[in-house]
Amino acid sequence: MLAILASIGQGSVYLPTEFTAGTPRQRRRLHGGAREPSHLCRLTPRETQILGCVARALTNREVATELQLSEKTVKDSMTVIMEKLQDRNRIEVVLKAKPLIDN
Repeated sequence: MLAILASIGQGSVYLPTEFTAGTPRQRRRLHGGAREPSHLCRLTPRETQILGCVARALTNREVATELQLSEKTVKDSMTVIMEKLQDRNRIEVVLKAKPLIDN
């Protein structure tokens, strides 16, 4: 715990192992060969595009500028995306949707 706090103090980012454990293929193997969750397919092309920007660590304002949207539209879209994927924050959403973003 002290090492984690020290690294955060030096500007590092801490992600729990459950967020970073293994590749999608390794996770499928651990979970009986199941494919990625079908709820990822419910994202619209625009939502997937927004997630791609968020995965690049862009702020809502930067996403809005890049995609020529209002910042409010990006915020609203992120709320919808988090509801669809049943996640609480941007990190969880990006990690869950990584297979979609990478394609």
